Amino acid sequence: MALLDAKAKATALKLLNKFGKSGTYKSVVSGAYVDGEVVNTVTDYAVKAYISKPTQGEITSGVADISDAIILIASSGLSVAPSPNDLIVFNERAYSVKRNLEVWSGDDVALHRLVGVVR
Repeated sequence: MALLDAKAKATALKLLNKFGKSGTYKSVVSGAYVDGEVVNTVTDYAVKAYISKPTQGEITSGVADISDAIILIASSGLSVAPSPNDLIVFNERAYSVKRNLEVWSGDDVALHRLVGVVR
């Protein structure tokens, strides 16, 4: 890990801890068949995140829809890699992860920019 990686990851975590909202990241993993049904395993992680609307460029390029949310989570604040269909819950409002737009600091991901769909 390069010096820039450590500094960028620490800065992202510090800013999100200071200005972010507390929420729960729910990692959903498809499980095995039980009695003919797929049973998913859900693991909860406490996170601090910043939520905003997508930019015009993100909407125009098709990365996000106007009704989507952009959710920032520091990579060092989440021990799993976000994947589509995971859930993020803030004050009873749930978002389903549509896409992860990782922000790299060099060799490592410093920030997860998630496109979330309100559920």
